[in-house]
Amino acid sequence: MQKQKKRETKQQLILAVAKKLFATNGYFGTTIDEIAHEADIGKGTVYNYFHNKEQLFYTIFSQINQPFVADLKTLQTSNLDCEEKIRQVILAFAHYYLTNQDILIIVIEEMKALSFMKKDALTSREMLVKKTLCQLNKLKEEDYGRYLLEVQNTFDVLQAILQEALDKKFLRNYPSDYLACTLFSKLLLLTFMGFITDAQEMARCVTENFLYGLKQ
Repeated sequence: MQKQKKRETKQQLILAVAKKLFATNGYFGTTIDEIAHEADIGKGTVYNYFHNKEQLFYTIFSQINQPFVADLKTLQTSNLDCEEKIRQVILAFAHYYLTNQDILIIVIEEMKALSFMKKDALTSREMLVKKTLCQLNKLKEEDYGRYLLEVQNTFDVLQAILQEALDKKFLRNYPSDYLACTLFSKLLLLTFMGFITDAQEMARCVTENFLYGLKQ
């Protein structure tokens, strides 16, 4: 038991140090040597826990993203009315983005994984775009797919919540994927451009704008 606890503690140390360095230097600007040095452990120890840097980063990303998706699914199945459900979902996104900017910036800017393309529905042009992105960012296609799936899971829940509101005639009749992409990108842009730094205020502004527009 003591040995297992010590192992988990060291693993969390590596993850915490790696997250800090990724946020500071970027994914490709960080080496396993630097992570080991900052954590004050041997390079071999890092490899005892993680096969490579890609697995290390994916572990960090999935650790923050999977609980978030679970929270969204809880909201999706709740008995809240449409307006309150959308309001709470926007608040959840606002808090998630504002508290995880460092890792999400890497996912968006360095990996360019926000394309929401389903593998079985790709056109030849989309396949070319995907392949080009992988080459530019030095990613294997299977690695690209892992990150894309994490983001897709988040997007799918958001789309399902908006589809429910459409089915109940709460929202005007637009495609749910268009509405989800509009809301998704609006929150991202507001966060990473630094316009809003408070989750509650961000959620209030976006909710009112998304549901009721700008006209007086």
